[in-house]
Amino acid sequence: MRNWPPSAKKGVPHANAQTQSNTLLTVDEAAQRLSISASYLNKLRCFGGGPIFVRLGKAVRYLPSDLDAWITENKRTNTSSASPAYAEGMAS
Repeated sequence: MRNWPPSAKKGVPHANAQTQSNTLLTVDEAAQRLSISASYLNKLRCFGGGPIFVRLGKAVRYLPSDLDAWITENKRTNTSSASPAYAEGMAS
């Protein structure tokens, strides 16, 4: 009997196998990773200012790398530093 799929040989991952770096997270999983509520993450997605997301049909998913990038973009050294989104709004 043949092994199926063909790439399922020992040590060769299947083409659909997900690794930690490209695993899509649900809204609840992403919110937990960011230490915010799912409701707040949904509001950020609807009104702007949140991390990049992927829409698959009706499902919303997040890449861990996009969550990490969003955290990096929102780092501040003090409370009077405006966020980039706020600063852009003030310029118009």
